[in-house]
Order: sequence, then C-alpha cells, then structure tokens
Amino acid sequence: LDLFDDGIHGDGSSNDNIWGNFYLPTLPEEQSYMVAVTTNDLTEETSRTIPNVAWFTTIGPVTLENYSITGSDTIPNHGDQLNFRLTLRNEGQTATATDITTSLIALDSCVSDIGVQGLWFGNISPGEIITQSGTHKISFSDTGSDCSDPMSVQVLVEISSGGFVLWYDTLEIDVIVDNIEESKLKLPKIFALHQNYPNPFNPSTKIKFALPKPENVFIEVYNTLGQKLEILVNQRLNAGRHEIEFNGQNLSSGIYYYRIEAGEFQDVKKMVLLK
Repeated sequence: LDLFDDGIHGDGSSNDNIWGNFYLPTLPEEQSYMVAVTTNDLTEETSRTIPNVAWFTTIGPVTLENYSITGSDTIPNHGDQLNFRLTLRNEGQTATATDITTSLIALDSCVSDIGVQGLWFGNISPGEIITQSGTHKISFSDTGSDCSDPMSVQVLVEISSGGFVLWYDTLEIDVIVDNIEESKLKLPKIFALHQNYPNPFNPSTKIKFALPKPENVFIEVYNTLGQKLEILVNQRLNAGRHEIEFNGQNLSSGIYYYRIEAGEFQDVKKMVLLK
C-alpha cells in the first residue's frame, strides 16, 4: 500500500506534506488486517518500519451473548460487589476470532468500580458461543439520589482480539434496593430508552424501554439522512418494562437510529447493522 500526497487518496490537499491512502477490504471475506508504516531514506538507502500501527477486521462481529452472576448472591443491590461471567458469540460465518479478551467500562455513575479487566476467552470459531472461566467484578454505588431506586445501569463491553479493541457491546444490569417490595420493583421510576442488544447486530436486535405510567408510545427507525424507515411501535402501552425486536434483513450495513416518543419523553439512540 503506497502513500500519496496528491489530495486524491484521502490525504487532504495536494503537496501539503500530509501523506495517506485508503484500502477497501474484500467483502464478504472475513479476515484481519494489520497496518505497518515503513519509510525509506533514499539518501542513506535505509528504511524504518513501525509494525502494528493499526489493526482492523471483517471477522465477526464478536458480541455479548449473555451473562451470569456467580456466587450465592445473584441479585444486584446498591452497595454490592458481584462477579459477572460473560458469554460471547462469534457472529461471523467463516473465520475464527483469535486471542479474545474483554474489558468493562462503566457508563453509569451508579457503578462505582469495575475490577479484573482483560479476561481471556481464547479463540472463538464462527458461530461458536464461549463462556469465560474468570469473572469481572462490578461494584454498585450505595450513595446518591440517582442510585436509590430500582434502575437499569449500562456497562460498555470492550471485546479485543490480539490486544486491539475491535468490537463493542453493552451489558445491562437491573440494580434494585435491598428488600424492596416486589410490587414496586415491577414498575420503573423513570422513562428510559435502552441501548439495543446485540449491537452491532445481524439481522435482528432487541430494544428495551421503560414506562413509569401508561402512555402513547411511538418508536421509529431512521437512516443517517433522517429518512424514516420503519415504525416499530404506535400504540398506548401500560406502565412497565417493554421489549421489541427490530429486523434489518432488508437493509444494508450501516448506522441507523431509533427514536422514542412517550408523552413528553423523547430519546434517540444509534445502532449498527453489520452484515
């Protein structure tokens, strides 16, 4: 792959000392690509190479299939520290995802700490589902008004291959107040639109949302141009936690948005279809 400074190959303007090029992988072939940079000194007839500058892949994606809570306490309460064991799936068709590890990043202030990162799965064959042997430790905050009611918190799952983060997913955990009445647990306290799961997806994904009271609900899917593609929900729903499925079988790979309107509540989230 040669570099150019001609303003044509993705390197900005011509003759600006910014060199670049682009390479389009062969799809739907599944493989990984490693980028190295080599410079040649024509005067001294020497060269310098920087390996592993970047790595990208068309394998997978590798997604979060499920999780379990290990130990005697399997109900997340505020103030708890619990062990979570993840299960991953290779959504690819032909290639093995190698040297897979996971790390977690808190997306919610009600998660006070995450320990034990970079847990190893090994190699995952196409279509294979693997549960890790180790566990991630997640601590939930017991302070703050936003963390006192039953709620769902989200944790970002970084999935790496060979030390490079190549895929992302989200781990959604219902955290409740200790000894809360069962009747209160069933009703969410606030409106919420959750990240779709799995994400990226192919071809279907699930979308969860919460209603603290009965409301007229509209959920629609848009492309990046703002064009409405599909109406997923258009009806009055009871209070509670709801789940719907979106199928993108007739759509091309890319970024899409789903939007909810429930009374005065509105929210938009991004999802990625990867075929």
